[in-house]
This record gives sequence, C-alpha cells and structure tokens, in this order.
Amino acid sequence: MTKDKRPLRLRWWAVAFNLNGNSGVRYFFTESEARAHLDGLKTRIPIALEHYPDEVVERYCAFLEDQYYGIEIRRLSATDALKRYPRTVSHMICHSLGYCTPLSAAGLVLAAARNEQDWCEWIFSCYRSDPWPALCEAIALRRSHRGYMADIQQARGLVESVRRGGPEPLLASWF
Repeated sequence: MTKDKRPLRLRWWAVAFNLNGNSGVRYFFTESEARAHLDGLKTRIPIALEHYPDEVVERYCAFLEDQYYGIEIRRLSATDALKRYPRTVSHMICHSLGYCTPLSAAGLVLAAARNEQDWCEWIFSCYRSDPWPALCEAIALRRSHRGYMADIQQARGLVESVRRGGPEPLLASWF
C-alpha cells in the first residue's frame, strides 16, 4: 500500500571533505549527483585515496607530506537535517508543543521526507506512526506558532544553540 502524498524535496546525500585544511559539506538530492561530486573531488587530490571500511559512512583518506585529505559520502543524518533545515525543525518543535528535542524533530522531518514510519510516542499516538501529517500541519500552521508552549522564537534559539554545538535538552524542549 503506497501513500498518496506529494514528495518532500530534501537533499538526502551529503559529501563532506577536508582537502589540506579546506573543509566543507555539500548536499545533494540524489546519490548519483553526490557520487559525481565525489569523483570530481578525487581528481583534485594529488594522491590516491584509500577506502576505509565503515558501516554508516563511505570514507576515503590519504596523507601526503603531513597534509590530510579526506572525503566521505553518506545519507543525510538528523544532525545534517538540523543544520540544513533549521526553520522546519523549529516549527516541528512548536507543533509538538515542545515534546520534540531538536534532533528528534530533525529525525521526524527526514522520516517524513523518506516516507518512513517513526515510533516516537507523539507520532505513534496522534498520527499512527506516520510523521508526514505532523510535518504538513507544522508547516501549514506555522503562522500560529506563538505563545505558551509553541513559541517559534524560543524554538529557533534552541535549534541555533544546538547547531552551534551546545547541549541538547534530554527529555523535551521546554521543560
């Protein structure tokens, strides 16, 4: 049974690189785009890269005359989604009335975009494990995210704090 919903256009792939001190991350919609960028980066490196086995991340590294070169390709994680889509994550926190932490809200955004189920208590009990309606409502009702338990300014501040490396709330966002 397929769900009749419009797909959410999120970038699903990330290529992180460190080329002798120049580091960064690029985000891509498809794996083929990410692999093409990865191949382009490999041509800019003066030495062959070695593949380091990892279950989650495909990583290539090399050292040349005390210079480090590294590239990794991976599917977007909740941390990547938090950095890439902070406003959407903030609205999910407000829509949950503070139940979601920033990383759990980012995970819900990814699960909705990938058409996956999520078993968090809020989504399970209110939306039958489907985060898509919660994301749609969070976006549709974004103008009402003001006041007690749904303050968008407080949610944005919390997301920015976590994006900068600050601690994330342990239980929920507001309490």
